Amino acid sequence: MKNKIRQFGTKLAMLLMASLLCIAFFGCISSSPTTPYFRLNHEELALVIGSPAGNLTLEMSNDISRDLGDTPILWEVVDPTVVTLVTPTGNPNYRRLVHPMNVGETRVRVTVGDRVASAKVVVSAGGNVGASLEVTSDRDISLFVGGTSTILFSEYPIGSTTFSSNNASVAIVNNYGLITAVGGGDAVITARAGNVSISISVTVTTTRITLPFSEIQMLFDSASERGEVMSLDYGRYPLAGSIAWTSDDTDVVTVQNGVLTAVGYGDATIHAVLGTAVAQMTVRVRPKIVRVTLDNSNITIAPGTTQGVAVVARRYEANNLDANDSLIGGTAIAPTALAWTSSNTNAVRITGTTLSTLNPGSS
Repeated sequence: MKNKIRQFGTKLAMLLMASLLCIAFFGCISSSPTTPYFRLNHEELALVIGSPAGNLTLEMSNDISRDLGDTPILWEVVDPTVVTLVTPTGNPNYRRLVHPMNVGETRVRVTVGDRVASAKVVVSAGGNVGASLEVTSDRDISLFVGGTSTILFSEYPIGSTTFSSNNASVAIVNNYGLITAVGGGDAVITARAGNVSISISVTVTTTRITLPFSEIQMLFDSASERGEVMSLDYGRYPLAGSIAWTSDDTDVVTVQNGVLTAVGYGDATIHAVLGTAVAQMTVRVRPKIVRVTLDNSNITIAPGTTQGVAVVARRYEANNLDANDSLIGGTAIAPTALAWTSSNTNAVRITGTTLSTLNPGSS
């Protein structure tokens, strides 16, 4: 009997000891400190162009906060073209407003000492953003290689606008709508804002030639049958390759290697061709005037009066002179076709073809 009582007491003691150990064990677990953490309030933040800014707040456990103390908090965006960070009022160290800028993805990182937390930020176009996408610049553009043109909007679209080229070997476009021609051919530039887009057609020419005039006048002397000669200062691209020069009336003017020669009276068109580039100009060949006469070389006018020039002028070309240099024939011309000056403006002044007498005298 005593043995049974002894055995029971031993088992009871063991049970009591096990209970105490269990209580001590679980009590230790329940009183253990909180797991340290250092994080942002969002692992991923979704934003829409034109919508209000998002919010990112740095969260950390008390023990980490105590350890870091006054260590500076550094915020950064991996791709600042997608979002920008703005410091709010109130608690600037631990919080940032995230403003969407362009469609895309990026990450926002915050660093304190050797601890780093980050969040993924996704920006989408959403809704009808960009519904008023309209341009004032040309929708069909022609450029030479190396030339540029900028897409201009009547009102800059709300939110993000992206630009792309379907043929980067012909034309490229940057983030601001500046188109640059890089090779010959055709390309389509697309501007997109939200679910709205517009297209710009671009044609790039690899060669060009420019002439200094669209129209000029040259002189021809019918007596000597010699005309004016003019060398054109033209521009071209590229420098290699030959230019084909032609005149549509070689009885009026001829052209060779950009040098014009007047050979007769009349009008002619000059063409210059370099590859696919064509330029043209008009040449008007007129008589060379060697002398002008007046049928009345003396006029008497009372002082203080005005009078129109009442004379007949005649022009003479080289073929109007005989062997003795005497005038033959000639062509009548109106006084308004001549430039008039006065040798004594104190006595007579002339404006256009009107004479005004000021004081007695001659001019």
